[in-house]
Amino acid sequence: MKKESLLFRMVVLVAAVMCALGASAQEAYAVYTSDNAALSFYYDYDRSTRTGTTYDLNVGPADPGWVTDFTNLSVKQVVFDPSFAGARPTSTFYWFSGMRNLVTITGLEYLNTSEVTRMDNMFNRCYKLTSLNLEKFNITKVTDMSELFRSCSALQTIYVGDGWRLSEMAQSSSHNVFKDCTRLVGGKGTAYDAAHVDADYAHIDGGTGNPGYLSAGTKSYVCYTPENTTLTFYYDSQRDSRPGRTYDLNVGLNRVGWELDHTCSEVTNTVIDPSFADARPTTTYAWFYGMNKIDTIIGLEYLNTSEVTIMNWMFGHSTNLEHIDVSHFNTDKVTSMYAMFGDCEKLRPLTCPTGTPIASLNQSICSQTTFSWWVARAQPGTHPTRRTRLMPTSTADPATRATSPRSLPSFAAT
Repeated sequence: MKKESLLFRMVVLVAAVMCALGASAQEAYAVYTSDNAALSFYYDYDRSTRTGTTYDLNVGPADPGWVTDFTNLSVKQVVFDPSFAGARPTSTFYWFSGMRNLVTITGLEYLNTSEVTRMDNMFNRCYKLTSLNLEKFNITKVTDMSELFRSCSALQTIYVGDGWRLSEMAQSSSHNVFKDCTRLVGGKGTAYDAAHVDADYAHIDGGTGNPGYLSAGTKSYVCYTPENTTLTFYYDSQRDSRPGRTYDLNVGLNRVGWELDHTCSEVTNTVIDPSFADARPTTTYAWFYGMNKIDTIIGLEYLNTSEVTIMNWMFGHSTNLEHIDVSHFNTDKVTSMYAMFGDCEKLRPLTCPTGTPIASLNQSICSQTTFSWWVARAQPGTHPTRRTRLMPTSTADPATRATSPRSLPSFAAT
């Protein structure tokens, strides 16, 4: 009898736990709140606590609930909560269609479209939208985007990124993608043409040779202008319009383009544009290597190093470099600074972040080298600008050291 009673209690307990788990399951859903006319998207456990009308996401070519009950006609703003970044919808069919009063979409970067196959009519008849930033969109699995932007009559600019690559199926089956988007202009000036409204113009504008209605999104890049021998770092959407040669940033221990083609030895001015403050590079490997004609770097305060892990040879062999203020550098994630200031013979005292663990920094910068380095040594709380000459720890022949930007050592992170 006692055994049966115990078994019954265990069954009840398990059932209660299962119900509790079911009630708080993480799910993707939308909520409309009438007080601010907002449709918000979430991916969390809190649906039952939300104020307003909640909706399941649609699947395939089925209208979402906020369209079938005509709520879309009242929406003035759409908000993607950061939690929605974890959701993987497979359809955005009609999501914003008919939102004639929609003015803003906030947090669109939290919409992960990597699994989406149906994107048709997504923004159809959003009469008040003037620009869309779809830089984070991945459309590689999309099979249909017919009427995606149809009748967005105020829409002028659509920004896209590297994930905007149409499949052959989407290219052939998507019709009227831009129909009646009369104010739309591509990044190189291609204006709307009623004769070209299908997916064949759904790419970044390449000008008269390859016209399209889309614009390149914000990216990090470097531009060299031979006229004034200046190398400038930018983070914007104007790369295609910059005069001179442009380069992608490197990744990991890959060499930078301006060193590979020896442009670095021609540079007399290096500038970090204010726009670059929003960039988050993960490596600065050999960025200023071999720039033996520069004595300083303008705008270094706009370099955010919070995500950088590798700083090897960053300023290496810039033999005329005299002053660097790195007091704002965040090196929390840096794992290697090998020869960061290698062969900077004229470098004056550095301005380093107060509290920087300089002892370990010195070892990282100078170990296993054949050179003498100038770096600042300081203890936490002291003025970190005293110059100390650090002698080499290796007895290798100094004649074997790299003396030309053409012979940049390919040292791995240590």
